[in-house]
Amino acid sequence: MIIPFLAFCLVATCNAELRTWTAVNGNEIEAEFVSNEKGIVKLKLKSGKVFEVPANKLSKEDNEFIIKIPSADSEEVKPVEIDAIASIAKEWKERVESRRNDGDRYYYEKGTDTLYSGKCYKVEGRPEGYIEGTIKDGRFEGIFTIYRPSGSRMGAIRFKAGEQIEGSEKWWNDKGEPVEDRMQTLGKEEAKEIKNQVRVVKSMNSVKVVAYALHTYAKDFDGRFPASLEDLVPDYMDEPKGFLSMECADGSRKPWHYVAGFTTESDAGKVILYSPEPIEGKWLVGFVDGSVTSTMEEDKLRALVKDVKLPSGKGDSSSTGPRGNSTNALVAQLVSLSPGGNELKVEHDGQSRRLMITAPKTLDSQGQYPVLFCFHGAGGKADGQSRRWSPHADRRGLIVISAEAVQPLAKWNFRDGFHAEEHDDVGFVLKVTEALIASNVVDPGAVYATGHSSGGLFCYRLAKQTDVFAALSPMSCGMVEGAHDPDAKTNPVPILQVIGDQDKSYKGSSNPKVTMYSAARRMEVWRKFNQCAARPEITDQGGEIEVHTFASPSGMEVVLCKAKGQGHFLRSDLRDKADSLALDFLLKHRKS
Repeated sequence: MIIPFLAFCLVATCNAELRTWTAVNGNEIEAEFVSNEKGIVKLKLKSGKVFEVPANKLSKEDNEFIIKIPSADSEEVKPVEIDAIASIAKEWKERVESRRNDGDRYYYEKGTDTLYSGKCYKVEGRPEGYIEGTIKDGRFEGIFTIYRPSGSRMGAIRFKAGEQIEGSEKWWNDKGEPVEDRMQTLGKEEAKEIKNQVRVVKSMNSVKVVAYALHTYAKDFDGRFPASLEDLVPDYMDEPKGFLSMECADGSRKPWHYVAGFTTESDAGKVILYSPEPIEGKWLVGFVDGSVTSTMEEDKLRALVKDVKLPSGKGDSSSTGPRGNSTNALVAQLVSLSPGGNELKVEHDGQSRRLMITAPKTLDSQGQYPVLFCFHGAGGKADGQSRRWSPHADRRGLIVISAEAVQPLAKWNFRDGFHAEEHDDVGFVLKVTEALIASNVVDPGAVYATGHSSGGLFCYRLAKQTDVFAALSPMSCGMVEGAHDPDAKTNPVPILQVIGDQDKSYKGSSNPKVTMYSAARRMEVWRKFNQCAARPEITDQGGEIEVHTFASPSGMEVVLCKAKGQGHFLRSDLRDKADSLALDFLLKHRKS
């Protein structure tokens, strides 16, 4: 996999200034940095005299200072500086460690519970990248940059409190030219390698889904696995794209090979599932106990399935052909939701999607519940929004569904033609909603949605293009001119926008790719469309949150919930209060 997205960083600029320099022998001197050529550092004294000193004769702190000084054109760092980053990164790794804290990654001083603050240096990835950035209170903060071993800049991205700031990433190819996405930074062979690695990950996720489905089936049939993979999906449904087949090297999809006749009591190490062809000479294999691997050599697989004809990987067809519909398989999973936390995988448009679903402890198979979809910000995962909203499942008696965008880009497709990778996110949400209604678990008149940042923008797209939501609450986001304006096909829908008045999108913005309406303008657009009053009722919630409600005689509402003095991320107590206000708003509206 190429360098993790969260590791891209941008070098900080430093103006020439007098500072205290320390030699390895402890001697100190005040001087101004002039240059660093081939490991020889030039310094200028107050008197104006310039002298030279080898970089390896200066302290570690001095070398770190030198590294963050960009070259004259700010496009690359010199090889000697790259070597310094590599050396410091090794030492940095020995004194800083990362841990999961409530699902989020934090960095600590190694062996302690003290959150780390300071510079971050890493050398990782394939192709190898040299990374520099800053960590504040254990989270990525500010601009990070990644360099090639040659010293040329490859990518940069900005973070705030550990989360990627939407639209902040930048990329350059090896000629220093700006490009649209990270794939374009790579050479032809590197891009081919990465694409193949992505195929491995996607296929691995797919075989895990099938293995899970097999065990789910066995629970309902006294531990017996089905006679055929076909039995996982009813006969009357269409072929489930991406569920019972794998994308092969030639672009076609071929069905998984299934070994029938086992039960959950069979030898755990028996092969029950394997790929229609190898990837990079290795086979994807699923076992009776539900475990999977993507690294099995062919001779070992042949030994384990010697009674089964092993395909050559050159187009052999399987005796089992997929049929059925993955929507129906999803319905079956939703019908059997457990109180509390549930995690499901959904195949849609050739991609495996993740849902974290929290049902109330009072869940009754005969009842129908309101459901809240929540969508994470750019670069995020379902876990964060699940932690934020799942406590309301019991408090409000609703089902909370935290959906995850396609990884690793992890950005919701809020407007076609914006992201380098585009996925059918609207179709995915509608598919899940259709399955929820078909399962008879949810109240079809009480389906709601909220989302942060990229997820909030996606809420505006859903408001315009779908007719399944009783109300929506986009948060900490803008609204795209043109793309999100309701049109003749749009149905009126209540909307509550939560935003800090210091958020960059509060006043609106514009660049060559997109224009964002200001908060006032987006309220005006939806107020007029929903035929609400021109003047709002304004209520003050404790002095720091101000609620502007535009209402119509029929009960339709458009609401602006403004957090005073807050930016893209609301202070936790204000966020909790805004969330509660949003739920009050959502749950009082029903779709007829």
